[in-house]
Amino acid sequence: YLPPGYKTGKDGYPLLIVLDGSAARTEGFFTNALDHLINRSVKPAITVFVGEPNLGETPPRDPWQYFELMASFLGKEVVKSIDQQYRTKSNPEDRAIIANGFSGLDALITTLKNPGLFGAFGSQSLYVADSDVEVLRKMIKTAQEQPLQIYLDWGLYDLRASRESWDIREGNRNLVQLLRER
Repeated sequence: YLPPGYKTGKDGYPLLIVLDGSAARTEGFFTNALDHLINRSVKPAITVFVGEPNLGETPPRDPWQYFELMASFLGKEVVKSIDQQYRTKSNPEDRAIIANGFSGLDALITTLKNPGLFGAFGSQSLYVADSDVEVLRKMIKTAQEQPLQIYLDWGLYDLRASRESWDIREGNRNLVQLLRER
């Protein structure tokens, strides 16, 4: 998504990466929202909608290995390619990555594993288990070490399953507590 004025201007623009991009565009009507919000309550930005990656015939069994691959791919390959093709600003405060649900952890880990690349992370209804929070405890730096703007949102009726012992609301609350500690 290129903001109004991009083609006729020469200025650089902030970069927004949206994970689960196909759903964001088709079900969330994200481009329509950008059209209506830019220059009103949102700064103009180049927005890249990233779909599900093709990890080949044998994707990693270990979910943390998958997260590492995604963080490397998004942080190095995708951003590098966008920077080469478009007039992006390269300061961390001009780069953000957002996602929802199960893709939220991809966005968070990409942010944490690429310090100095992204200055903002956002997620709605991030799926994060208690075991994920414990692994993240080792990754999350202090605000002085890795300054970030973070937006987390979840709803009263978000997914939860008492039999499987997970609850999106509680997972987000635990993550917020960890972030506040840092």
